[in-house]
Parts: sequence; structure tokens; C-alpha cells
Amino acid sequence: MQIVPLLQAATETFGKSYQGAWAMMGAGIGAGIAAIGAGIGIGRIGGSAMDGIARQPAEKGAIFTYAMVLSALIEGVALFAVVVTSVLSGAANSAIAPRTSSTAIAAQIASLPIARRDRDGSLPCLFSF
Repeated sequence: MQIVPLLQAATETFGKSYQGAWAMMGAGIGAGIAAIGAGIGIGRIGGSAMDGIARQPAEKGAIFTYAMVLSALIEGVALFAVVVTSVLSGAANSAIAPRTSSTAIAAQIASLPIARRDRDGSLPCLFSF
């Protein structure tokens, strides 16, 4: 079964209204692939380090240091990939629901029955711009 015709049919059927959902799904798949790749890479480094230590026990410290440095580099790349997919997911989310202005948020807070008001009847400043 080929997936390309299926994706093309889905894109034609669900057009612009589902564009953000497709981006979020792609971001989730990308984060998953990054995590799987990092796990495989770190596992291979650990296995090779154990093989090296078994062959040359005198070099245990150097092998362990190099393995830790390589594992940190792989983890850094995986973290970068997850951050990029999170940014893409946020961009897709803002495409679906545009950001609300601060005035609209303040109006929504003011309309709440439990909103605390100052003595002059105004809302207290919760944050500054």
C-alpha cells in the first residue's frame, strides 16, 4: 500500500481548514522520530563503549569520557529537533486560532464575576508591557 496517493486524497478533501492540523501532526511525528533516533544512537554508543572497555579495561576512563561527550552531542541534536517541532506546532496552532489581543483578554477578565477590583473600580495591573 502506498501512502502518497492516500495523503494526496486527504489533502484535496481536507483543504485549508485542516492545514494547521496537518502541521501539528507532522510536528508530533518529527518529535517522535527525533526521540527514537536519539535512543538508537545513544544505545549504540553505550554498546560500543562497553565492547571497548571489555577489550581494553585499562582505557576505561577515556572510553567512558568519549562516550559521554558523544551521548551529550546526540542528546543536544535531539533536543534541537524537539524544539523545532514545538515551534512548528505553535505556528500551526496560531494558524488555527489567532492570538487574542491583550485588550480582549483584559475585557474577558473584567467580565468575570470574581474579578478583583481596586477601590476606584478599575482592575489591578497584573503585568506590564
